[in-house]
Parts: sequence; C-alpha cells; structure tokens
Amino acid sequence: MQNPTNISELFDKLKNCADSATFQWFDPISVAFPLLSGDDKMALSKDLYDWAIIQAPGSLKIPVALYLCGLANHFTEHYETSLNKFTDAQKLFEDLHNADGVAICMAGMGSVYRTLGSPDLAIKTLWEAYDTLKKSGVAPYSTVVASFQIASIFVEKKNYEEALNLFEAILKIAEQNAYWAFMLSARQGIAKIHIAVRNYDLAKQAYENALKDSEQLGSPMIIANTQTEIANYYFITGDYEEAEKYNDLALANRQQQNLAGASITNLLQLAEIYVRQNKTDAAITMLQKGLELAERIKVMPKISQLHKKLADIYEANKDAEKSLYHYKCFHEVQEQLEHEDAAKKIKNLRLMFEAEQTKKENIIIKQQKAEIEEKNIELQDTIDALTLAKVSKKAKALTLTVAVLLFVIVDLILELVLHLLPEDNILLTFTTKIIVVFSMKPVEAGIEHYMLKKIVLRRKMALA
Repeated sequence: MQNPTNISELFDKLKNCADSATFQWFDPISVAFPLLSGDDKMALSKDLYDWAIIQAPGSLKIPVALYLCGLANHFTEHYETSLNKFTDAQKLFEDLHNADGVAICMAGMGSVYRTLGSPDLAIKTLWEAYDTLKKSGVAPYSTVVASFQIASIFVEKKNYEEALNLFEAILKIAEQNAYWAFMLSARQGIAKIHIAVRNYDLAKQAYENALKDSEQLGSPMIIANTQTEIANYYFITGDYEEAEKYNDLALANRQQQNLAGASITNLLQLAEIYVRQNKTDAAITMLQKGLELAERIKVMPKISQLHKKLADIYEANKDAEKSLYHYKCFHEVQEQLEHEDAAKKIKNLRLMFEAEQTKKENIIIKQQKAEIEEKNIELQDTIDALTLAKVSKKAKALTLTVAVLLFVIVDLILELVLHLLPEDNILLTFTTKIIVVFSMKPVEAGIEHYMLKKIVLRRKMALA
C-alpha cells in the first residue's frame, strides 16, 4: 500500500514534469489516491490546484487537479461539489482539445450518477468514457474505474454475461498494472456472478484468489471485506460453520479498526447463521450488539434492519410484547427513512439535472465559440483581401506617378546627351524607355510591400 509520503512524491513529480507527461504521473496518483484519508485527499488535490493556477496556467495540470478535487469530494460524499468539479474540469479539457481528459471526467461523473441511484444515466456516461479511454490507452486506471462501474450496474440488472466479460477484462488489466484493489474487486465480482448462476465451485475459487489478493495488499479493512464476502458464500451454500468462522475473523478485524458500521454487517450475518442453527439466544445477542452500535453511530437503515430481525425472532418465539415493541420501532425508523429517502432522491435528481444542463450548455457554448472563430477567420480574410486590393490600387497609382516622372527625367537627359552623338540615336531612346517600363514592376512590388509592412506594424501597435 502507498503511504502519504510516497503519494506526496508522486504529486511533486506531476508538478515538475513537462505538460505532455502529465498523464504519465496521473495514473499512479489515481492508483494511490483512494488509499488516502479524506483529509489527505482534499489537502493534496487543493494544493495541486492552487499551485497549477499560479505556476502552470493554461496547462493540463489545472483540469487534472480539478478532477482530483472532484474525486476527493466524491469519496467524502460531497456529491454536489464533486459533480461541479468534474464538469468544470471537463470543460477545461475540452478547451485544450484533450479527449482523454474529457473521458476521465465523464467516468467520474458516471460513478457519482450510480451512487446517486441513476444507473441508466450512469451507464450512458460511463460507456462513452470507457470507449474513448480503451481506444487511447492513456489512462488505464480510469479505464478500469469506468468498466468496473459498468460491470457492477450489469450485475444489478442481472446481465451476468456482459458483467462477467467486463470483470475478466478488468482482472487482466489489473494484473498487468498491479492494481491490487481492482484485482480483488474483479475477483469478488466474478464470484458474485458465479453464485448468482449457481456455479459454486467457480465462486469458491474466485473468493480464495480474492483473499490472497487482499492479504498481499495488506489492508486490514480490505481483508475484512473479503472475509465477509467469503462468509456470505459459505452461508449461501449452507456451510454455516465456515460462514461463522469467516464472519468472526472479519468482525474481530473490523472492531480492531473501529469500523462500527462494517461490524454491524457481520453481527447481522452471525445472527442469520444462528437462526438457521436454531441458536435463538445467540442470534438475539448478536442483534442487540448490532443495535447498540447502530444507535451509537446513528445509521438509520441498519437500525431499521436490526429492529425487524429482532421483531421476527421474538414473534417466532411467541414473545408478543417484545416483538410488538421492535415492530413499532422498525416502522417508526422506516417512516423516517422514507421521508429522508424522498428528500434525498429529489436533491439527487436536481444535482444530476443541473450537471447535465451544464454539460449541454458547455456543448452549446463550444459550438458557438467555434462558429464565432470561423466567422472571425472569414471576416479577417475579407479584411485582408480588401486591404490588399486597396494597397495594390494605391501602389499602382504611385507607380504610374513614378513612371511619368521617370519618362520626363529620361527625356530631359536624352535631350542633353543626344546632340553630343554623331546623329540622333533612336535606338538609344527606345531602349532607355523600355528599361523604364520594365523597371516599374519591381517598383510597384516594393511600394506594395512597404505599405503592407506599415499596416502590419500599426495593427501590432493597436493590439499591444
């Protein structure tokens, strides 16, 4: 696992590299970034942005920093800010004509859309991002992020074949690039699909490989997550002893890390196991421990779930009083959750609508900007043509004046010298005038060049 010192060094490499090498350092930063604490994510991304605004104006480093700010806000559940940052970064990448940067931002936005509960909008955005990134190969980690989100949506929609193909592709890229977290996630995704289609032997193999990956990654939190997934596999296949063993391991791991919310998940699973084994008292003990934790950290969905489980167990035990109490608590919490969920959905819809509107507005602005630039070029071409015609006309007039003067001067000179010759030399007169005529073309060109030069200088002075 990366430590903050190493990640700070990666940020320093990004700051000091040439603009063309920005994505070379962006990829390892993307790999390390999720492993940081929320505060470190915020601090490092803001520091990069503040630095880039002053030290690297107009460079790719500014939208990259904005994207990382958006990612930091996404990880810390500030979704409105996250979408705004991704949208602003996307516009900057568009202005720099960088399609890969645009796709990376779209992958981020698609991830937020999925989190906010809009899988259809998410998959549309993610698929477009994935297609661009897969072709270019510039940001393999972001490609994996987009494909993993798509695969997860396919699993939710029970499109297992497409999901399996994507998870296997993710696993291949993750192994090639040592993306340990995605190696683990891909194996777990593959295992879940095998469970869903009842390929239990393949699911067990995938989970065992996932456990090896998590142990190699060395994160207690990730190891506990994998142990919980394996415990669920054994529960589904009816091996309650192994399910209890892995839940106990995961619970001990999570309690050591003070992960109260995750610990509740294991307590719920242990209660389910004990119910199947007819160990009612042990199941109630687990649920009461879970309820105490959930109320302490105020996780309302878990509180609701725990009250429901306790109500069901007491009802089965013919303890009507306790069953009624927990059912009443369950309905009260559930009603509160429904109100909060409705408000949350409205807010999320507003966020997604505003983000999509901003994207559409940016597209319109970009089109208008292109049209204005095209019209400006046409207008400048017309001005240049008219200026050239005007200069050419003036040059011709001046050249004609010079020609008349030269003819007068030549005639005067010839009158002075011809009487010195033995007889009038018509050939000399004719030759001299022919020379004057042919010298008018370079004279005209010289006058025209001089006049154009003066116009260019005046324009430069006006722009300065």
